[in-house]
Amino acid sequence: MYSNLLEAYLKNRNYVELDDRVLFFKDSDLSEKAILQIVQKSNMQDSNIAEFLEKIKNLAQYPCDYALENIKNSIKVELKPYQTEGVLWLCNLYKNNAWGGLLADDMGLGKTLQTICFFVANHIDNILIISPASLVQNWKNEILKFTHIDENDISTSLQLSKIQILSYESARIHFSTLPKYQLVVLDESQKIKNNKTQIFNTVNQINRDFTIIISGTPIENSLLDLWNMMSAVNANFKWLYERNIAPFMQDSQNAVYLSIKLLSPFIKRRKKDEVLNLPHRHDEIVLVDFSDSEKKAYNEIYKIFCAALKSKLSARANFVILQGLLRLRQFCSIHNTIPTTLYNCQNLQDSKLDALLRLVNDMLDRQEKVIIFSQFTKSLEILKSMLDKTNFLYLDGSVSRQNRARLVEQFQAQNS
Repeated sequence: MYSNLLEAYLKNRNYVELDDRVLFFKDSDLSEKAILQIVQKSNMQDSNIAEFLEKIKNLAQYPCDYALENIKNSIKVELKPYQTEGVLWLCNLYKNNAWGGLLADDMGLGKTLQTICFFVANHIDNILIISPASLVQNWKNEILKFTHIDENDISTSLQLSKIQILSYESARIHFSTLPKYQLVVLDESQKIKNNKTQIFNTVNQINRDFTIIISGTPIENSLLDLWNMMSAVNANFKWLYERNIAPFMQDSQNAVYLSIKLLSPFIKRRKKDEVLNLPHRHDEIVLVDFSDSEKKAYNEIYKIFCAALKSKLSARANFVILQGLLRLRQFCSIHNTIPTTLYNCQNLQDSKLDALLRLVNDMLDRQEKVIIFSQFTKSLEILKSMLDKTNFLYLDGSVSRQNRARLVEQFQAQNS
């Protein structure tokens, strides 16, 4: 019966076919809230779930003018209209005692600023912000930049303060010592997209009244990513997914449609082209072919690992395969990143490196800034030596949080 009702809703039918009869509905029976009513009626015996669903269905619209006045008096910058809308949306969830929400604006639209304005507007001063380690110092800098909050009221360690900022790893290790918070902010919340990780489990155990999760990429691999993140807002979202979305996952279109219906009150997402008048971004993929000698070297490395799989090392097949893939990827990054004990590339011309250097020099001649990214730090080290006569900044995982922030600020400076 339940599955038939959902299917009828998804296909916009006003009837349901059962084994021995057909039930008809009025159009009003399949209104905008019908999906929540159907879900609610399917499990009324669980009072917690029933209360949770009733809350979703009946979110009120509270007047939040107080927030505008508080922001005007306490924030050092003027918000753009869509940023004000985002703050008021968070305030409305807060006034509804609705556990929290996902702020999922595109990167660069000011999710950090909107979050800061929210807790300033509501005079919340028992806050835990959890972010990737590389952004901990940035959060502190942004709070000091946009508000009149005293630096002594911000902690980037386990020392308790009005605003405590920790990395995901630090929160995972020390979560048992953390107190209850009025507000927990989870920045780059794709860190908790996998419900089988320790970070997911420990972060969800931190006691708090309200949760803001922030991600510019709420769905990276699958719809489950989004639902796992939402379970950090309220654990009942996990039940909602397992009961109402998982059965439809083979039909991805219906699963997405149902997810939108159920989650839309708790997600605010705006794209740059919707709220800002920006020039179009130009993407260009430059394909660089191997020369004959490079193709020969690549094939020889490939054959080395194929031979290893056929030898006595075949018992360690997974290790051999992963090593082979790693070395071939390194060869395709910059040849000299692979160990000379595997293959000596010292005298091999590197077509991709040559093409990269030409592109960089062309951009520098046009007075443009350039960011070069690689997953391989050895590639970056080789590039340092190749660009030694160029004014560049270097950043990798070994750079401390303070120096990382300093380097980013230096790069972003107007005359850098």
